[in-house]
Amino acid sequence: MPEFNPSLLSNVWGIFLVVVFFGGSIFVHELGHFLAARRRGTHVERFSIGFGPPIVKWRGKDGVEYRISWFPLGGYVLLPQLADLGPIEGESTADISKLPPVNYATKMIVFVAGATFNILFAFVLACIVWVIGQPTFSELNTTQIGALAPTI
Repeated sequence: MPEFNPSLLSNVWGIFLVVVFFGGSIFVHELGHFLAARRRGTHVERFSIGFGPPIVKWRGKDGVEYRISWFPLGGYVLLPQLADLGPIEGESTADISKLPPVNYATKMIVFVAGATFNILFAFVLACIVWVIGQPTFSELNTTQIGALAPTI
């Protein structure tokens, strides 16, 4: 029977944490676009975390299709009034000619909202880490300059 490599478990845990935090960052970024678009009155057709075929999808009471897709390397908010991104995000079912035109200010607000939410998210996480603090050894919590940790 092969020996179990303990570093394998830590590598899997590290990959899992990267996927979770990267996915969280994508969610916050796309949430910024979504909320700004809704606030500015543009038509939101789909909110997706990930690309490709959906794993799970549902239509909310607001008419938006929410989905989690197979390739978690990004996400998107399908906004047919702002840009035609059909090859990337999937074809829109909305009739764009019946939707009101979107002005330049609305486009810029929606585009910048994603990055703004990422900056706010980073600030909130930094504040949480600052308040909680980092764990230290009790030997290092002193006014003594220099310390040697005992070896095992």
